[in-house]
Amino acid sequence: IIGNGGFIYMDNSIAIGHVIRILDNYTVIVDAGASLLKIGDSIQIYQLGEPILDLDGNELSKYIFIKDILNVIDVQDQYSICKKEKTVPRKNPSSFVLSPLLLGEYPQEQEKLKVNESDIEPLGFIDSYIKIGDLIKLA
Repeated sequence: IIGNGGFIYMDNSIAIGHVIRILDNYTVIVDAGASLLKIGDSIQIYQLGEPILDLDGNELSKYIFIKDILNVIDVQDQYSICKKEKTVPRKNPSSFVLSPLLLGEYPQEQEKLKVNESDIEPLGFIDSYIKIGDLIKLA
C-alpha cells in the first residue's frame, strides 16, 4: 500500500523502495529517487520475516531482518545508487601459523544469557543474500 510521500507501508514497516539492479559486489540501484533520498543518506536492505506475537498471541509486527546497510552515493529523479563502503581488515594468509598470543589477539567467546532452554524458539530461515526486489528503508 503506498501512502503519503511515496512510502510503502507493509506490516508495520516503512519501505521507500526496492533493489532494482545489482551492479557489482558493492553497489546496487534502488527505485527511490531525489524525493526520498539524498547523497550521504544510509539505507537498509531488508526482508520481512515471520510475525512477532505478544504474550496474548496478537501480531505486533513482522520480524525485520536487515541484510545490509549501504550509503547513497548518487541520486537521480527516479532512482539512486547505493554502495557498501564499510571496510574489513584483510586476512593474512600466513596468520594461521602464528599464535593469537603473538598477534596480541585473544580468542573470545560470547557470554550466554541465563535462560530456560525450553523457552528458546529460534526465528525461521531468512535468506541473507541481497536480491532484486528486496525492500529498502532509511537507516
